Parts: sequence; structure tokens; C-alpha cells
Amino acid sequence: MTQKSWRNPDEKIEVKPQKFKWNSHKVFDDFVSADEERKKLLAGKQKHVKIHRCGPDGTKFKVKIGNPIKTKTEDNQSST
Repeated sequence: MTQKSWRNPDEKIEVKPQKFKWNSHKVFDDFVSADEERKKLLAGKQKHVKIHRCGPDGTKFKVKIGNPIKTKTEDNQSST
């Protein structure tokens, strides 16, 4: 990591591991359509859904579904 001029060199940086792997579901031309799809997914079995702005100049909206990432501690606890 590069040294930032505003960062204190003695300060410890807290590492926050990624908790979800976000996969694209569908792309829409307007936010209203994307929001309707997000609400349908949340009403179903999906718990982690978000809308991401994409496309040229942010004109499209992508619905993404999050799948939890298993960590080593979760794997060890489930196997015992």
C-alpha cells in the first residue's frame, strides 16, 4: 500500500475482510424497474440484494445478489 501524505505512519490500519461475493443479476434502464426486481428478490429467499449504478455516465442500474464468503473459522466450526 502506498503511503498517504495525510495518514499518520504510527496509526494501525484496520483490515476489514470482504463478507460477500456480489454477482450481477440483471441490468435495467431505470431505477424504478431495478427497485421492483430488488423488492421481488428480497420477498423471496434472497437476503443480500443491492442496486449498483453502471453504464455510460451512470445511465443503467444493475441488480446484484450477495453470497456470503465462508471463512476458515466458519469451516472449522461446522466440521466439528
